[in-house]
Amino acid sequence: MNQSKGIDKERHFLSVLEIILHYKIIPNKNSEKIIKILEKFTECWQKEINEIAVESVFSNQSQIKTSDELVQELHGSNNLEDLTKKHLLHLIESIKNPQLLSELREGAPQNRSNFDSPISQWNEDLIGQWANLIKKNHEKYCKDFDKFIIETLAVIKQASLKDTGFHLTDAQILGCLLVLNSKKNQGRLLQVGTGEGKSTIISALAVFYALQGRKVDIITSSPVLAERDAKEKQKFYSMFSIGCSHNNDKAVYISGAKKCYKKEIVYGELAQFQFDTLRTEYAQLYTLGGRTCDVAIVDEVDSMLIDDGSKIARLASSVSGLDQLQIIYHLLWNQLVFIREKIILINDKMYLFYGKIQFKEKNIVLEYESENGDLMIISDLKAYLQFTSDIRNIGVQIPDDDQGDAFIKKNLDDYIRKYIVKNMEIPINFLEFIDTQIPKWIDSAITAMAYQENVHYVVHEGLIKPVDYFSTGIVQGSSNWSDGLHQFLQIKHELRMTSETFTTNFLSNKAYLTRYGLNLFGLTGTLGSEKAREVLADAYNVDSVIIPSLRQKQHLALPDIVVTSEQDWL
Repeated sequence: MNQSKGIDKERHFLSVLEIILHYKIIPNKNSEKIIKILEKFTECWQKEINEIAVESVFSNQSQIKTSDELVQELHGSNNLEDLTKKHLLHLIESIKNPQLLSELREGAPQNRSNFDSPISQWNEDLIGQWANLIKKNHEKYCKDFDKFIIETLAVIKQASLKDTGFHLTDAQILGCLLVLNSKKNQGRLLQVGTGEGKSTIISALAVFYALQGRKVDIITSSPVLAERDAKEKQKFYSMFSIGCSHNNDKAVYISGAKKCYKKEIVYGELAQFQFDTLRTEYAQLYTLGGRTCDVAIVDEVDSMLIDDGSKIARLASSVSGLDQLQIIYHLLWNQLVFIREKIILINDKMYLFYGKIQFKEKNIVLEYESENGDLMIISDLKAYLQFTSDIRNIGVQIPDDDQGDAFIKKNLDDYIRKYIVKNMEIPINFLEFIDTQIPKWIDSAITAMAYQENVHYVVHEGLIKPVDYFSTGIVQGSSNWSDGLHQFLQIKHELRMTSETFTTNFLSNKAYLTRYGLNLFGLTGTLGSEKAREVLADAYNVDSVIIPSLRQKQHLALPDIVVTSEQDWL
């Protein structure tokens, strides 16, 4: 018994030493507390030592880093040879200077008295007057770019205070400076932690470029976010007499310039910018109204540039005569439904039976027609299969390694090709198309059977509307699935069938984003591994910078422990 207690005491003592080591507790400062704890029951040691650890390592209040600490950490995490610590600190402190005066006092004598007060005391009217003067003479004021950055960000900081009640933080100012001072031959991506104010940095940068007469496209991960952010930031932008809108299609678009593109700042999903570009360049609908790819700021850049980097926006057109092929969709669907009803699992083997399957009490009953046309009944199909190896007269066994998919596809392929040869006269110009489409139609029919309403798609006012199930969850009301999937879902819900359309023009994410050239910027919560950042650099000609968080971390990463089983882990 004493030996067992001794071992138990040693185990608890080792746990205490581990806590002291992991939390880097200084024994000299806490020696009296630790000694008192070790005089108590061993079961109390870990809990009370943990309390000392938390008390000594973490503060009750979140600690905000100084600008010097932020710049120091920034240079420790990134290679920023072109921006010295001294230069960055000078810019930050100048922007925050409560006594900073506007350069317009000298450049606009007729309005000089208006700008005599420090920027930190300006009201919304004065901000608006300043913005109008800058927009008229931005080339003149941009000659000394550092001074222009300092004054503009100071005014934006004051406008943010008027709009939200909060100043720009040092981390947000630092983020803006790193975009505005990006290398001349590259764009720049920023990693900004969650809760650090990505949307605030984006809107500040948008104002900066709009004041120089630039058109700014803010690319969001979904149309819902685009509409939300455009509405939330409207008041802020209006202080600078800058227009803002979103490019979502709220109604069916026909032709002509969309009103949103007359604004200096446009929020939108990447796909919507691509579609509107295709409408302008391919369909000649003048959708963009003369707007070109000038400056892009991408929100959640890792999602769009890496995860969705291979996505393509496609515009499709209908082809006359395709409506004559609708019977093929119906035949494939009916045959698929017929096959699925005939497949059953018995004794861990899958079978397809030609007759009618019923369940009576505990038995599976099969009714089928013999070669002579007589109605035959097998009252216990399970028992029948145990004693009969040749079942060709009632059905077939599906191979064990198949799971039914290949069997169903082959059955559908054979069925539809035989039917077309015997019963349909296909125009010569459609023969090759049908031959290549049959496997795709079969896959689409099986997919349509598996898709769930209100998960993968919704039915609204007699229309099938896809849902971006694997990404944003947004209902894509203007999109149609290809290769017959849309048509099979229409059959599934007994809706009016539309003809299949063909992709006639397309634009990939990469091809579109590279149109912005050196003016492609982005923010995200995580830029990923070093390899992922290298991919982005090569593909989009951008570098990446990790912005330090404003506050000291209130957590501590303990050493990882890898175990061989769940029991050891618990």
